[in-house]
Amino acid sequence: MVQEPRDHPERNQMKLIAVTGEIGTGKTELLSDLANHFLKTGRTIDGFCAEASGRVPGENYAARYDLRWIASGKSIPFAQRDENRFPPYRFNPAATKAVRAWATALETGPPLDLLILDEFGPVEALGGGHVAIWPQIKTANPEVVVIVTREWLLEIIEKKLDHIFQTRLDAGQPNALQKLIRFCRIKNDNGIFE
Repeated sequence: MVQEPRDHPERNQMKLIAVTGEIGTGKTELLSDLANHFLKTGRTIDGFCAEASGRVPGENYAARYDLRWIASGKSIPFAQRDENRFPPYRFNPAATKAVRAWATALETGPPLDLLILDEFGPVEALGGGHVAIWPQIKTANPEVVVIVTREWLLEIIEKKLDHIFQTRLDAGQPNALQKLIRFCRIKNDNGIFE
């Protein structure tokens, strides 16, 4: 059975939160901790984290990134470092297809309290990558969306999404997880923030 995409008119406009920080400052770890916190509360949560492997000591890049789906815990190879390309990564077409299928399913799935997207970087600033799934995310209308990006890309990403970040958090600041949890306060079934 095919379900039609739906909006959630009973919800207000989604809250959009940016998590920023330089390479290697723990942005992905922070989002994983946030996801674990909300999974324990029974809230509906989904999204993906780009997990780095093969970091080169003294360099600000990883040799490879895998996407780990928050809801299922499954991973898929996403990007492999390739110095002959710009940006210097070769993206796995199967992962791109999986991300698009996942985003399409969000449109007809149950409403989400929290959606995590790691990361919107230079590719998205140029209009590619995960920007392609933003229309499906807007239709799914999760209550809170947390996106990892770089400080210098914030305004560009906002323009690409046609949506402003209501809150911005540097992943490297003290008590970042507690602050992020507070920013992500979600209404329970009675309309009370948790």
